[in-house]
Amino acid sequence: MPRRIRLGWIFVVGLLVAGSIRIGHAQTLQPRAAAEQRLPNVVVVMADDLGLGDIQPTNPACKIRTPALQSLADSGLTFLDAHTPSSVCTPTRYGLLTGRYNWRSRLAQGVLSGESEHLIPADRPTLGHLMRNAGYHTAMVGKWHLGWDWPRVDGEIDFEQPVLNGPDINGFDQYYGFSGSLDMPPYVWVDTGRVTAAPDRIEGVNRAQDPYGWYRSGPIGADFKIDEVLPHLFGKANSYIQAKAGQQQPFFLYLALPAPHTPIVPVPPFKDASGLNPYGDFVMQVDHHMGELLEVIREAGLEENTLVIFTSDNGCSPEANFGVLAEHGHDPSAGYRGHKADLFEGGHRVPVIARWPGHIEPGRSTTALACLTDIYSTLEAIVGQPRQATGGEDGFSWLPLFAGESTNGRTTLVSHSIGGLFAIRQGSWKLLLASGSGGWSQPTEPRAKQQGLPPLQLYNLDTDPAETTNLVDQHPDVVARLLRQLNQEVRQGRCTPGEPVSNDRNVRFLPEGVELPAEETSTPRALLETESLVYKVVDDRELQLHIEKPGDWQPNDRRPAIVFFFGGGWVGGTPNQFKPQSEFLAGHGMVGIRVEYRTIDRAGADPPVICCQDAKSAMRYVRSHAAELGIDPDRIVASGGSAGGHLAAFTSMVDGIDDPNDDTDVSPRANALVLFNPVFDNGPDQGWGHARVGERYREFSPAHNISADDPPAIVFLGDSDNLIPVVVLERFQERMRQAGVTCEARVYENAGHGFFNREPHLSQTLEATVEFLRAQRILD
Repeated sequence: MPRRIRLGWIFVVGLLVAGSIRIGHAQTLQPRAAAEQRLPNVVVVMADDLGLGDIQPTNPACKIRTPALQSLADSGLTFLDAHTPSSVCTPTRYGLLTGRYNWRSRLAQGVLSGESEHLIPADRPTLGHLMRNAGYHTAMVGKWHLGWDWPRVDGEIDFEQPVLNGPDINGFDQYYGFSGSLDMPPYVWVDTGRVTAAPDRIEGVNRAQDPYGWYRSGPIGADFKIDEVLPHLFGKANSYIQAKAGQQQPFFLYLALPAPHTPIVPVPPFKDASGLNPYGDFVMQVDHHMGELLEVIREAGLEENTLVIFTSDNGCSPEANFGVLAEHGHDPSAGYRGHKADLFEGGHRVPVIARWPGHIEPGRSTTALACLTDIYSTLEAIVGQPRQATGGEDGFSWLPLFAGESTNGRTTLVSHSIGGLFAIRQGSWKLLLASGSGGWSQPTEPRAKQQGLPPLQLYNLDTDPAETTNLVDQHPDVVARLLRQLNQEVRQGRCTPGEPVSNDRNVRFLPEGVELPAEETSTPRALLETESLVYKVVDDRELQLHIEKPGDWQPNDRRPAIVFFFGGGWVGGTPNQFKPQSEFLAGHGMVGIRVEYRTIDRAGADPPVICCQDAKSAMRYVRSHAAELGIDPDRIVASGGSAGGHLAAFTSMVDGIDDPNDDTDVSPRANALVLFNPVFDNGPDQGWGHARVGERYREFSPAHNISADDPPAIVFLGDSDNLIPVVVLERFQERMRQAGVTCEARVYENAGHGFFNREPHLSQTLEATVEFLRAQRILD
């Protein structure tokens, strides 16, 4: 429960997390000199079947030594709640490259083989296209596993003819690799459409011969040696980086490893080095080669301007021999339930480490919910490419997280298993639309149905991270809400803001016997369909308001309204961040309005002038169009979280920084403020964002512009917020009191930045908001 600080009246500024850079690390995140503002090189490395528990940065109890990856984590950001879009190979790779959930494609379940046709059409935007359009040279090295078209004669592959529709049609200038997994024939190297050496034999190893190093029998090229594939691919990647050093054109390298997937074939000196089994040895070999790659980047003089992202395509496979590993105290899933192929956390919660000197503070970790589809949106923001209708439909930029923010706007996650079954996560709640694991661990779906297990499973990951207690019967309201949310994300063709787009197939997700719950229609929570309208056009970009109205709204109404500004450190975020709050308050009779505003392109950019201009433009639009929106112009509330909380307060407390095209006769000031861990103090004394605004802080900082005509406010803050100390709120509230302005502060124990987005704090802060707005006569 919160403790209240009451020093006068109440101050209300909004609900959302908008991020910023910690003051203590301002120097490393300051804008660089113009000569250093080159676009960064980008290297994305994806391991194969590497579990969250298999490396030391994401598992303190890890029994496998991974010093290179630990060094990478020590110099970058480690994600502790990051997920693959699927719990198996092919669909995850689709999601990474397209920024789109794999189940929207024609691949409904399973994976492709080494002979499968290409999966990603040439006109589907990918990371390759994105980076090439931004002026990058693009290269793919390693395991493709997304299909390409082998030329055939009489049904047999003709290895002399060019391969068609490989990574080259998906935006890569060059590629070098093989078609499927390393246990799937044919085993030949393909160099940008050409087989380097045709097969000269049939080769394979069965499980009886080697339970770790087996691979399916099939044709193999004269230059293809299974044991040497991993070091060979790292050698190709290292050569590529060395060749690009010193060139003006930035490069994007996607390095897709075949390890530690089967065949598990560690070579000396790694063989028997782990003291566990060949799997542990192979992980050590992956780590060693990663260290070599990082050293190549350093020696080439590229370290300071290269973003490196390391991850895995899904959780660890049973081929690692969990029993033997457990005897040595090693758990590849780090205490989470399940493994590769499953809907349980062990199937898709994976390591993610990002290093970008000067833009990511070294040695940090984040518990923000993340998905590999986010990499598309992250790179899109970094290279300054405009958001398109397709491409990145299911991705949220990590730039706010890089800048020290606790969230980037992702509030949901849809997971998918090898069997084509679904799970959806929102906050701490996770709903599995399956009776069993959805994959390979027990109980499998057939076994679960034989046991009469229910078709849905609900877990609270905050209290039950091992997914042991099914709460589906105890929380039918949560089940209904999550089913409706999943249905919406399926139907919209995206989980991000934007116009609905089509899926590539008719997506079915409900288990047999489960029906989609009806939309809520009871008073007062019935809502009209969300409406979007353009409030401003800048450089041909249409900025929109997304509006939730009560179900009984009429055009001639004079309703109270609340305007939400999303958080994300002024560099990222999405209006969807405040959708739960907007819908809740619309259910209490208000018009909820979520603002889309321009964000700063990259960390290190100029102060957030355009953010402030757009915020004031949005407030002026709402006030000047109050009659047609059915809004009472004397009952408009501004709200937001973190950097969005700053914008909400800024519109009402700071003069200046207006869009030159605005009608400044229309006031942008709100009648009340509802603020969630807002960065309303940008000054040098423990203020947030001072590194960006510098000595201009008085132009931006609401805390340094308090006056007697400011609106009343309520402020929500966690006492463990690492960006906004409680003393900053106390100082702000005291200044408001001295000015004679209502300011109510509610501080929540053991709560960090962005706490209000999760239960129980989501409900607690919304109930307090209603109480406050009624006290201010905003709500009836």
